[in-house]
Amino acid sequence: MKRKVPSIISLIVAILLVLGPHTIFPACPGMEKVMKCHWAVQAVVPLALILALLAFLQLRQSTSPQICCYRSLALVALLTSLMPLLLTLVLIGGCMNPEMACNSRAFPALNVLAILSALGQVFALTLKAE
Repeated sequence: MKRKVPSIISLIVAILLVLGPHTIFPACPGMEKVMKCHWAVQAVVPLALILALLAFLQLRQSTSPQICCYRSLALVALLTSLMPLLLTLVLIGGCMNPEMACNSRAFPALNVLAILSALGQVFALTLKAE
């Protein structure tokens, strides 16, 4: 059962990473020019889909006695979980104004979700074989 917890956390986080920026914590509204925060949010969606696939595979592996496949999936999911942080903080970023919606709502929420998923995967890496 302990092996299922990180996968379920990552699956919920992946769903929130896909749906959240478009519904719960939207980025800046579109103007005549598309801002880079829009592209950062759009780049998070494929990463979230990959994370959901990895979480599903990890969930299927959680009943297997072989821990090496589970840990390999956890390592890849950990790296995938950290990618939204890189996109929002380093690679693409957001608007220059810190009071814009991307900097005040969307990116902090995305970063918290990414860290939550990464912590779950670190927990998965520390699990012992049953």
